[in-house]
Amino acid sequence: MKTLLLLSLWTTLTYAQLIRIPIEAKESLRRERIDFNPDHFHHPHYLVGYVEKAELSRMSSSLRKQVFLLDGKQWAIGAYDRETFEKHELKTKDFYEGYHDYAALTSELKRLVELYPKLITLKTAGQSVQGRELWYVIVTEGVDPLGAKPKFIYHANMHGDEVVGRELMIYLLRHLTQQYGRDPIVTQILKNAQVYVMPSMNPDGFELRTRENAHGRDLNRNFPDRFDSPSDTPSGREIEVQRMMQLAKENHFVFGMNWHGGEICFNLPWGNISNHDEKNKHGDDSFFAPIGREYTSFNSTMYQNDHDNFDHGLTYGYEWYPVNGGINDWYNFYRRSLHAVVELSFTKWPQASTLNTYWDSNRDAMITYLWRGMRGVHLELKDTLGNLIATPTITVAALPKRPLTFDGGTLHRLTGDGRQTVTISAPGFQSKTIEVDANYFDGTFVGVTLDKNG
Repeated sequence: MKTLLLLSLWTTLTYAQLIRIPIEAKESLRRERIDFNPDHFHHPHYLVGYVEKAELSRMSSSLRKQVFLLDGKQWAIGAYDRETFEKHELKTKDFYEGYHDYAALTSELKRLVELYPKLITLKTAGQSVQGRELWYVIVTEGVDPLGAKPKFIYHANMHGDEVVGRELMIYLLRHLTQQYGRDPIVTQILKNAQVYVMPSMNPDGFELRTRENAHGRDLNRNFPDRFDSPSDTPSGREIEVQRMMQLAKENHFVFGMNWHGGEICFNLPWGNISNHDEKNKHGDDSFFAPIGREYTSFNSTMYQNDHDNFDHGLTYGYEWYPVNGGINDWYNFYRRSLHAVVELSFTKWPQASTLNTYWDSNRDAMITYLWRGMRGVHLELKDTLGNLIATPTITVAALPKRPLTFDGGTLHRLTGDGRQTVTISAPGFQSKTIEVDANYFDGTFVGVTLDKNG
């Protein structure tokens, strides 16, 4: 009875309807100011995406006639032919079985903590709309009381029906813990960095088998957007978004990835402004894009995705389709991070029996991506009395568009390879420019002394 009541309530709360329209109807959507949220899908004649149900009722009759309603749950499991849209009724139970639901996910995370108490710490960022914990784990050797280690974050399943990433985070945790002390790259990462892993940012959506959270809201359109929300405030946003914003406020994640589904690609920032215009391009694109290219080279299916705005699996957000309020742009613009999105599967909710193939396709790429997060200049800034300096700003001179601020005197500024010209400034101190070689962090810092003004 409780389940039936919950499903009935969800029917009332959900606001988005998945639709198909002809490509030429896109102009009509714009003219009628219908907010159309594209799905990850390519077709020569049609667009697929989400509109609010209220938007359907205010469409003109001529536009409404061109709209074909799709079943979101059946779409997620691949019941529609991607060319003809012919629907084959598939039993959703066959697709849902074998995944970790909330209870199983909680149990597995606790099990890993019990097995590897010296490597894994389980925490929660808070609760979802329906009271589920937003679990995350920190994977690292020992403790880091001075906050000297760089922090990375991998998080998945912010769209509840995009589930491969949720499961691959479990695969990743098992791999990291099992390979620690065996694989030299994994060992150095865990010795000298903190890896945060959040398998599900939207546990309610997963349980409800929907894209949105339990309020019927798309979490990846709910973050502060630099054009719409210059104050970067959590006020009025969905609770899961507020929780993630708080987690990022408490922890400066220098590197990260957000895992999605519905396409297979590596998606670079920005999503809310054209990247073709050089003045708009992400300030770290010169070494970030090659990291993305490296990722796609590990995944043969991704690399073969070469059409339209996909260059062997590599794409830029806006050129793929514009997104306002996305977490990727928010991390890169507001949170001083280097952050990307990877789409893992054409089918959002594939059968669990296929998950091993996705892990095999992404395992080496996931580990190598973390490894690239170790590369850069690692500085310890002190005054002439030997005290650590707080709140410095560090600028890599080759990338003057993207100065980053840090919260303390130990800094990890990601870069490409080779010699870097670095300008350091901090309030009350004289700026200083030095040259330093980029390297993979091994626990040691280059010491820099700044003189006080005056």
